[in-house]
Amino acid sequence: MTKLRLRLASLLLGALFVALPQVSHAVSVSAVQCAVQQYPCLPGNIIASGALSNGINLLPGNTFTRMNYTFGNAAVSFTGSVMATDVAGAWTYLWATGTATDLLGGALTLDVAYQQLNYATIAGGATYNDMIIGGCAGGTGANSGAIAQGVVNATGLSVIVGNCSLFNPFASVGNPVGGTVGAWTSLTAAAEFVFTAGSAAGSTVTLPWGDDFPDPSITGDPNSNGYIDPTDTTDINNLGLQVENPEPGTFIMMGGAGLAALLIRRRRKN
Repeated sequence: MTKLRLRLASLLLGALFVALPQVSHAVSVSAVQCAVQQYPCLPGNIIASGALSNGINLLPGNTFTRMNYTFGNAAVSFTGSVMATDVAGAWTYLWATGTATDLLGGALTLDVAYQQLNYATIAGGATYNDMIIGGCAGGTGANSGAIAQGVVNATGLSVIVGNCSLFNPFASVGNPVGGTVGAWTSLTAAAEFVFTAGSAAGSTVTLPWGDDFPDPSITGDPNSNGYIDPTDTTDINNLGLQVENPEPGTFIMMGGAGLAALLIRRRRKN
C-alpha cells in the first residue's frame, strides 16, 4: 500500500459530517481547511470552513440542478461546478469538476463534501459506485492526491485513493455496492484533498467526475463517452432533462477550505 493510502484509507469511514458545516435539504457544498490530516476534522483543528447551497429541496425524475462555486483565501482556492441529476428515478447522479490550488505551497489538507438529500427514486433494488479521475500539476509534493468515499443514505461505498506519485493522471474506481432504496434517496460525496510537504506554491489537484458504468442513454456528444459533464449542455439536452431551477450564478464561500470531487451514480438492477 502506498504512503497516502496507509495514512488515509480509514479516514472517511464512520461519521462523515462531524465537523463539516451543514446545509439542509438542498444541493450543498461543505468544506473545512484542517490543521492536520484528519477526516472529519475535529473542531480544535479547524482553520476555517465554508458552506453553500442552491436551495433545491427535492429533485424529481428527469430533472437536474447545477451550482457553480468559487472559493478562496490566502492559502487555497477552488473553482468548479457540482450537479445533481435524476433520470426517471432510475439513474441518480451526484458529481462535480474543478481545480484546487495550494497558493502558499507546503502541506495543506481540505475535508469536503457534496450532498443532495432528496432524489425521487423508484423504490427497490439499486447498485451504486464511486470513482475519481484526476491529476496534479505545478509541483505537488510526494504522495499528494485525494481520497474519497460516496455514501448512499447511510451506506458507505468504496474508499478510493488517487496518489499523484504513483499515477499522474490517476483513476481510482470503487466496487459496486448493491442495496435497496426507497421513494427518497440521499447521495453524499465526501473527500479529503491532500497537498503534502514539498508542494510548490501554485500546485494544483484537479478531480473531474468519472464513472465506470457509462449510461448508454447519454449519446450524441462525441466527447461524452457515456458520462455527463456538468458544464456541457449537449449532455443535458441529449437526456431530455429539465432544469429544476434557474442555474444559479457563482457563489463565493467565505472561510478557508477547498474541494475535491467524487462521483456517485446509481445503476438500476435488472
